[in-house]
Amino acid sequence: MNFMGEEKREFKRAFFTLEEGITAFVIPINNENKPAEVTILSISAGGLSFLGNRFKLPRMKPGDHLIINDIDTPQPIGKIIHTEVKIRYILDNPRRVRVVCGCEFVDIDENYIQQIEKRIESQCEKYGIERDSFLRHN
Repeated sequence: MNFMGEEKREFKRAFFTLEEGITAFVIPINNENKPAEVTILSISAGGLSFLGNRFKLPRMKPGDHLIINDIDTPQPIGKIIHTEVKIRYILDNPRRVRVVCGCEFVDIDENYIQQIEKRIESQCEKYGIERDSFLRHN
């Protein structure tokens, strides 16, 4: 089975390992659920993906809006205090406890975008990947 294909994402991502423990809290907009802690898997100038416990996450579906609070990423990004995202996809296997969600930033400060792109550039340098081919598709 060949999983290689054309990359369709507009933005390239910086990835985090589970061991890095990059966490945040998600809160559905217009919902009274308590914040649920999640682990950030990747981040780009366009959005992020996270992993969460199905029993602690609020009920969500693609198209729902969430507030992501207190993303404590390594430098140069640093802490992202509060940003709104829209769920683009959910990977949910009923046999698993963990759920993966991919989200698009709805409103994020331009300064954070610049910091995210610096993080991606540093990962490119670390792993010897050409920056221009890694950051964006035109």
